[in-house]
Order: sequence, then C-alpha cells, then structure tokens
Amino acid sequence: MSDRHDSSEELKRQFHLEYGQPGEVAVRLLGVALGSGLLYAYTGWTSAWAWSFFFLVAHATYYWFLKSRRARATQRDEVIASLIFILLLISFLWMPAIMICAEDRALSICGSALIGCILVYLVRRSDTAPIVVYGEVAVLATVISAVFVTLIPQFSDPFAKLGLLVCGSALLYYFVAAARMSRKLRIEAAEANLRLLQSEKMAAIGRLAGGVAHDFNNNLTAILGHLELATLIEDPDERVAAINEASFAARQAARTVKQLLAFARKDRMTLAPQDGADVLQGLVALTKRLIPTSVSIKVEAGHENQKFLADRAQLLSALINLVVNAVDAMPRGGELKISSNVVWLDEEQVLADGSRIGIGSYVRISVEDSGDGIPAHILPNVLEPFFTTKPVGKGTGLGLSMAFGVSKQFGGGLTIASSKAGTTISVFLPTA
Repeated sequence: MSDRHDSSEELKRQFHLEYGQPGEVAVRLLGVALGSGLLYAYTGWTSAWAWSFFFLVAHATYYWFLKSRRARATQRDEVIASLIFILLLISFLWMPAIMICAEDRALSICGSALIGCILVYLVRRSDTAPIVVYGEVAVLATVISAVFVTLIPQFSDPFAKLGLLVCGSALLYYFVAAARMSRKLRIEAAEANLRLLQSEKMAAIGRLAGGVAHDFNNNLTAILGHLELATLIEDPDERVAAINEASFAARQAARTVKQLLAFARKDRMTLAPQDGADVLQGLVALTKRLIPTSVSIKVEAGHENQKFLADRAQLLSALINLVVNAVDAMPRGGELKISSNVVWLDEEQVLADGSRIGIGSYVRISVEDSGDGIPAHILPNVLEPFFTTKPVGKGTGLGLSMAFGVSKQFGGGLTIASSKAGTTISVFLPTA
C-alpha cells in the first residue's frame, strides 16, 4: 500500500507540474500549433504539421493517463506515466533537431532556442524516478549526438569539428549535472519534510503523555488489585471473574501502548481503508484526557458510508493537533464539536493555502471551537511551519502545517473558517 501512496504522489506532482497552470498550458500548446503553421509557411515542410499532431496527441495521452490514475496509482502506473512522458519529450525534440541541422540560419537559431527551452524545463521538473532521469538523458544524448553527427561533416576545418564536439559534450554534461543537483535538492527537501512530520508526531505523544499515564496507571491498579483479590478469595467463579477483569485491564493497557507505538513509528505511510465514524471514535478516546471540564464536547458522526484511504496513525496525529488547538482557543471554556460526514463538491474547493481540490465526493472531518476566532491579520500565516501565537514552550507551531500536509498527502486538503464566534477546521478526504 505504501508503494501505491508514493506512486500516487508522484503522478499528482507530474500532473500539477504539467497542467497545474492552465494559462501556461494553453500558451505551450498554442505555441507549438502556431509554430507548426509558421514553419510550414516558411519552409513548406509537411512534416511541420506532423510535429504539431504528434505533440498534441502525446500531450492528450499523458493528460488522460495522469488524470485517470493519479488518485490511486500503482508502481506500474508510475512506470507507464514515465514512458509516456519520454515519448512526449521525443515528440517535441525531433523537429528542433531537424531545424538546427538546416542550412537556413533562422531555422538553426530557432531550433537551438527550442532545445534550450526544453533543457530548462527538464531541470525545473527535478525528476527523481530513475526511469525518467535516465530516459531524459538518453533522449537528449541521442538528439545532441544526431545533430552533431549531421553538422560535423559539413565543416572541413578540424578545429571547427573539435569545437562542435566539445560544445555538444559540454551541453550534455551540464544538463546532467544540473538535473542531478535538482534531483538531490528535491530528495533532501522530501526527507526534511518527513523529519518535520516525525518531530510533530513526537510532540503529539508529549501532549498525550499526561492522559496516557493516567489511563495506564488505572489499568495497572486494576490488574494488580484483581490479581491480589484472586489469591484471597476461595470461590472459583469469583476467582475466574477477578482474573478476567485483570486480563481485560491488561488488554486495555496493551492497546494504549500499541497506539503510542503507532504514533512514534518511523515507517513509511501505509494507506488502508478507514471509516469516518470509527476515526472519530478513536480520536475521542485518545483526546478525552486533554479536554478540561470547562469544555463540553459534542460528537456528530454521520450514518452514511464514510470510507476513505488514509494512514490511520498519521491522520489521528493530525486530528489530535486540531483538537489541542481548539481547546487552547477556549481558555475560559466553551464547546468543542467534532463531526464527520460525506459531502459532494459541485465545484472546486479552495483550501487554506489557496490551492484547490476537484469536484467529487469527500469525507469531511471537522473540528469546531467556540473561541474568539483567529485574527484576520494572522490567518494567512497559520499554515507556516513554526508559526505560533502561543507562549514559548506551549506550542511548536507545526500542528496546522502538519495536518494540512497529511490531508494533502491523502489526496484531499484542509479549510479554515474563522470568526469571532469560533473557528472550524475541516479536513477533506476523497471517498474510497
């Protein structure tokens, strides 16, 4: 399941990179179409229309595949998407290569400019999948080699030939070096994000420690008390009952330990089917010791099918942070409302960071407080890591950013609605 999650994230990244800015996509496709027309008008090459046709078909195939598979992709889908992108790259590069080799100076300059554009674009993509990186290098090496094999015989001066060979090799070398550096930086950023997520999980454990210690102490008291009672009573049935009670308390303690280990583990995220109502029940059980008596709690779990894919431990860790923030927002007491239900979005939902999630069915898990709300002037900053208005030692400033990141990793997002009557934070997760 973790492979599926990783592949889905990669396909989502590719889709956002290629098609996340509709205006830029339109300019790119229109540019190739108009370029084909200009090239045909200037040269009379019928292959100019073939260039435009193959490029648009490759783009349409790539778009359809990413859009249809990005939500629940497998490693096989990731490989197929990578191969389609390599074909897309080839569908663009062959015409600039022909233009560079033409004797017409204008065609050579335009072809060189197009090759430069694609090199910058590939560095910006900062791909990490080996099949894509090796494929890009192989395609570019082939194109550059073909160009220089065609051009070098046109020159008789050995220094001219040597210069062309050196320049071609330098171009390929610096592209590979830039691509490697870009790939390294993206991997380091992803690892830093994982470390940040792990630190926030440990902070969540710290906030749970007081309540867990209380529950664990109660379980130990029950175990020891019933075992001691079992040694004193003579009635066999009462002795069995006492032992059963001790066993039940031991299982409760083991469950608490298992939950803590789930939060503390450093394993890769594992997606599994979850149910909104069940997640709410687990959240209440974990946070009941964190909610003071001055705060009343109201739980509303819808009765409809609320299935979605998520890593339960990561999701609960994020929701615990939201509950803690809600409680902190009500120092004088108030009402905490936790709810889950299925909603259908008729239009794209704008998230807290300005991005959007698409039309469709989502499980919405909301945490609502009756505090004074988030001041308007700091609302744009609340998702920033380490941003907090709490006193030193009272908060890490990572809770909301971590919750938002987790919701995005599961294919959804997070919204914030705040006023003087309170704040509602909703996590949207695509239904399974």
